[in-house]
Amino acid sequence: MKIIALISVRNKSERFPGKILKELHGQTVFEHLVDRVKMASALDGVVIATSDDPRDAVFGEIASRKSVGVFYGSRPDKLKRYLDALHHFRADAGIIIDGDDILCFPEVIDATACCLRNGDCEVVLWSGLPLGAASSGLTEVALRRVMELKSEDDTEVWGGYFRRPGLFKLVTMEPEEPLFAHPDVRMTLDYQEDLDFLHAIFDELYPHSPRFDSRELMDLLVNRHPEWNEITRPAQDRYEKNLTRAAPVRFKDDVNSMKWVVFGLGSMGKRRIRCLAALGEQGIVGFDLRADRRAEAEKAYGVKTIDDVESIDWSGIKGIIISTPPDKHQMYMRLAVEKGVPAFIEAGVILEGLAELDRAARLKKVLLAPSCTLRFHPAVKDIKRLVQGGQYGKVTSFAHYSGQYLPDWHPWENVKDFYVSKKETSACREIVPFELTWLTELVGVPKEVRGLFGHTTDVGADIDDTYAVAIKSEGCYGTLVVDVVARYAMRQLLLNLEYGQVQWRWDRPEVNFYDAREKRWITFGQREFQAREGYNRNIAEEMYIEEIRTYIQAIDGQAPWPNSLPDDMAILELLLTIEGRPRSERSDAPAEMIGAPRGVRL
Repeated sequence: MKIIALISVRNKSERFPGKILKELHGQTVFEHLVDRVKMASALDGVVIATSDDPRDAVFGEIASRKSVGVFYGSRPDKLKRYLDALHHFRADAGIIIDGDDILCFPEVIDATACCLRNGDCEVVLWSGLPLGAASSGLTEVALRRVMELKSEDDTEVWGGYFRRPGLFKLVTMEPEEPLFAHPDVRMTLDYQEDLDFLHAIFDELYPHSPRFDSRELMDLLVNRHPEWNEITRPAQDRYEKNLTRAAPVRFKDDVNSMKWVVFGLGSMGKRRIRCLAALGEQGIVGFDLRADRRAEAEKAYGVKTIDDVESIDWSGIKGIIISTPPDKHQMYMRLAVEKGVPAFIEAGVILEGLAELDRAARLKKVLLAPSCTLRFHPAVKDIKRLVQGGQYGKVTSFAHYSGQYLPDWHPWENVKDFYVSKKETSACREIVPFELTWLTELVGVPKEVRGLFGHTTDVGADIDDTYAVAIKSEGCYGTLVVDVVARYAMRQLLLNLEYGQVQWRWDRPEVNFYDAREKRWITFGQREFQAREGYNRNIAEEMYIEEIRTYIQAIDGQAPWPNSLPDDMAILELLLTIEGRPRSERSDAPAEMIGAPRGVRL
């Protein structure tokens, strides 16, 4: 297989004119990128893929100076340009490097090429790397197929075309080296702040090591000068806003198709529609019995909506998303099992009936994927790497707090108008397992829990508004406090390891870690995400999008779903133990019980 690098570039920037031709340590920024791509060892050639616009003739001169190939192709259609370049150079696959990604990782280019050569795949994409570090692998076969199916000529943002389930043999790779796993770091070039960032890096590394590798680079940005990442934060905010204006991903055959059904068009259902759309998915249908919610979804997102399950053509459905109130989840889970269709289920709170559903789903080999949203939060992923890396010993103790005033959850509706005001699905009761789902991944499944819970103040509903839980896991002790009375929304974790301490507040874009051996604090900077208007500013869409991306990958067999239904049942069993529910109320609970004294309602 002949694999070439295609450095995708045009000299047309309006936000930062002439950005890639700016001078940086004796040559243009773009020439540094070409040098960096040439550091990769698994390529059969390097080609600058630009357009036939006269302004782009300058890249031919650079290609000559750098002894690499050049191809002049379509101006608006990047994908056509890539396919035509492969044909021109008689290559079987291209590794796409964006011309803005001056600090791309040669190691990632090599890994992408090796995956294309050795694996049974047509597309290689990356997740979890710094912005600007990744490259993508596209075979000629995959590009040709997309050209036949797509209906847009503007393919400036094209990744969504290759994530469509069932269309390609797709491999999504993640960095194995923890030092590379920093998606919060921005190292692409769009604005002046990005260029300032590049100057700081090159001033530090280039004079001593012109061919500095990615480990040197990341050690500089993560360990030696993490504060430099603040330089690009304003640029990242503008970048994200601009990205939302990119041309949509559209396939010719998707106009009237039905591939995804979102059951429930309340707050979470609308969010899941946005997630699917952000991933380039088409054929999204919303189901709700309420006409006002159907009308709102149609107007806001342009999706088809229905109120009749019988109108669904199940033969073309890739998967469903269950975003109804928790007491309705199992109705649609049974429907998914009956139809043999994968189902993603929002965070649940009702145990009874799940064991039977799990047995039926296993028998029919149907994926049931309970939500575990916070596991996809970048801060939680950083904490997980610290805890599970083994470098700082085991967890010894922890204290976690989670609170938000209930009337602030949905300011647009009365608390009594949705499920959080009902005893069994009440707000505080729902958040306890929501928090335990990600906490137990860090500290292990508790061996013993003891709970206090009760009503403390008026939150608009007659429900228990505070839970305080003591937890004993393998070799560690901890506390979890959840309430819906906090007037300032907060999540806050303090976690002690044998040789370190983690401190995290979700309203600050960082995780702070104290290395006891080195006697120093290390800050893991977090990218500040854009919250949807009307939502708490800390509730970023990105972790929900990544969760749905992983669900799609699980459907395609590209990645395991990280939270099984038995896992979910074990967490709900903990909730019942905290509440002191007798065994008779757990008619189909898992065989292994988690013994603990009964909870006490205040």
